[in-house]
Amino acid sequence: MFDKLKDKNFDIVVRNHAKAIFEVDFANESKEIVDALLELRIPIEDLIGSGGGEAQSTQWLRKRLYGANWNKHNFEFKFFLDGIERTSISHEIDHVRRSENGVIALELEWNNKDPFFDRDLENFHRLHSQSAISLGVIVTRGQTMQARMKTFIERGIKKYGIDDENGMMRQFSLTDPLIFTQPRRDH
Repeated sequence: MFDKLKDKNFDIVVRNHAKAIFEVDFANESKEIVDALLELRIPIEDLIGSGGGEAQSTQWLRKRLYGANWNKHNFEFKFFLDGIERTSISHEIDHVRRSENGVIALELEWNNKDPFFDRDLENFHRLHSQSAISLGVIVTRGQTMQARMKTFIERGIKKYGIDDENGMMRQFSLTDPLIFTQPRRDH
């Protein structure tokens, strides 16, 4: 099921029998995710360009998923003790897909930082333990892409004929210079 993505250098990490659940209970939904990711194109401008909102490729993927009924949803839990509300917790999830076999939650965290990744995992764990979702999926930049980032950027520099840092900053609307160093080698 995920072999096509692996063939395209996607990093796939599956936990707790999720692959079996996808294959048996959510084959159609799995295909929707795989097809959308296989169609995704990430131009060099999205990798190099300055922040300040979602990249065009992320916006495209969101629209693609919304078009397949992977809609945003806010899960809300309220806990009561003796009829008195004690706690209210909500989790807004980027994309939720409901089917007769259950619910899949999907977060797009393109440039995810560890605290947000941990938060998403904890939210999925909480939602799963409350039987609100059957599976949680996080789409983020993987190690394979990160390892090849310098090569991608070098291609972008060549594509635009950039020959100095100022040209790079102008072309990609950067405010801080990009600095690439070789890893330190201890002998």
